[in-house]
This record gives sequence, C-alpha cells and structure tokens, in this order.
Amino acid sequence: MGAMLIEQFEQQDDEEVARMLEQDIAILKRCKAAPDSLAEHVDLFPLPGYTPGTCGLLLCLSQYTGLVAGDAILTAEHLQAGRISSSCFDLEQARESLKEIIEIADVIIPGHDNIALNPMRRPV
Repeated sequence: MGAMLIEQFEQQDDEEVARMLEQDIAILKRCKAAPDSLAEHVDLFPLPGYTPGTCGLLLCLSQYTGLVAGDAILTAEHLQAGRISSSCFDLEQARESLKEIIEIADVIIPGHDNIALNPMRRPV
C-alpha cells in the first residue's frame, strides 16, 4: 500500500494532491507491523484479496476455531453461497482467502453480518 502511494506521489503534477499524498506517506512511515499474536488464543490471520493487507482475527479455543473475517466475507449469505464481493481488489487472492477461512474456521464472523457456522462443518 505504501509503495502504491509513493508511486502516485512521484507521478503527481497537482501540488495539493501531492501534498496530501506526502502526508499519507508520512503517516504510513510511522506505522509498525502488528505482531502475529495479539493476545492468548488471538492471532492475526492474513486474508488478502478484498483489500491489500486485510487480516482477520483467528480465535483458537479448545472446542472450536473462530475467525473474525472482516470484509473477506461480507455476510453470512456470501459465506453460504461461497461468493466474493465484486468490488474486491484481487479476485484470485480473495477466493484463496475464502477457501482458507472455510478450511480453518468452525465459526465465522463476517464483516457485515452476525456470527455464522461454517457451512462445510455444520452438524446434521
């Protein structure tokens, strides 16, 4: 993401836009990468595709694995249908992220919906 801003800045002729991009780049330079583990049983889980750098929260509990998916899965309906948002940044990466979510999580919290059970693991 930072590299894209720098590239836009270098190609910018409009002084006001260049100033705004320069401010955004300065903010990004102050940012640090988050640790992989945020707390006991809570890990960052990369979910690229919808937007660059998207991560979910992986909750590893004794009885089940939960995943806060954010916009990697918009709603329970999207999960049920195996659908990706058409407005995603990289469709192939988004599909791979969806597959990983379904492989790893028993319980999924979509970005714009309530908690959902993994349709591939739902009890009969």
